[in-house]
Parts: sequence; C-alpha cells; structure tokens
Amino acid sequence: MNAQTPIARALIRIAELEEENRQLRDLLVAGTREPPAKWGLTKREAELMKALASAHPCLLTTERALATVWPDTVPVTSILTVIMCHMRKKLNRHGVEIETVWGRGYRLSDAAAVAMKKHD
Repeated sequence: MNAQTPIARALIRIAELEEENRQLRDLLVAGTREPPAKWGLTKREAELMKALASAHPCLLTTERALATVWPDTVPVTSILTVIMCHMRKKLNRHGVEIETVWGRGYRLSDAAAVAMKKHD
C-alpha cells in the first residue's frame, strides 16, 4: 500500500484546486481580448498570449500551452520554447514580459496583463 504523507496529499489537492480554478477562469475569460496588432504576433503567438492572459496571475503550464496551440497533436516542448523566444523579442519592445517557471510553464507579468486588458 502506497500511503501518502499529509503534505503530499495537500500538494496534490492544491494542484487539483489550481486546475479547477484555471478551468473556471477560462470560462469567465472566454472573451479575452486579442493582443494589440502593433505587437506583431503571429496567430500561434496570439493564441499563447491569450492563454497566458487568461491564466494570469497563475502559471500557464507547458502542457496547457501546447494543448492551446496544438490541440490535435503533441509537439515537442522545444517548439514552444522557440515560439516563446520569438514572442519575448517582439513583446519586450512594448514592456510586456513573460516569465519562465523552469520545468513547469510560463507566467505573464502583471504589467503585461494590464496591457492586455487596456488596449483598444
């Protein structure tokens, strides 16, 4: 029998609650705005940007990011890394930062989330 410690059970439950929270936020933020055209993002980059904005302030996991852009296939994570690199180059000019949480995913900076909500 594989008995889990109380801490392990709590960590598992926290992860489950965070996922439920993200799913609910996705429902509420279904109308997340498109990134400004002046940012010059490609279609895939714009999809990732919307996913980052809807996950904010929480983490967008690598798995969720891949499923957002490639829902019917399973690409290698290096493709996501390359796209994020291109996005950062474009977005840094506009003061928008994407943080990497190594081994887990990506998070939009607070300033970037405000920029996504404000633009017209």
